[in-house]
Amino acid sequence: VSQNPSAGCVAMFGAGNLDALDPLFSPTFSLMTGSPCIDAGDNTAVPPDVLDLDRDGNTAEPTPVDLNGLPRFQEALSAPNTGNPGPQGPPIVDIGAFEFGLVP
Repeated sequence: VSQNPSAGCVAMFGAGNLDALDPLFSPTFSLMTGSPCIDAGDNTAVPPDVLDLDRDGNTAEPTPVDLNGLPRFQEALSAPNTGNPGPQGPPIVDIGAFEFGLVP
């Protein structure tokens, strides 16, 4: 099953595990410029915000923040949208724990 083979990210050994020629991770595991995982995720796979992390009262929306607590859905203008926008539409989530270009 492939997450997005045209972007170079292919799911291996179960959902969520990826094999990319070079995902271009930084030493802190954020995505570097040119990573095939930028805007290549699946918006429908983002779990619901059951803990209401953004405190807006909506626990059914997709989790709106990344592991650093920064906005999860960011448009990287330098990267093509190769992932699945789902019914919510772009921006498309990045593959990984951190959104590209955001620094805490």
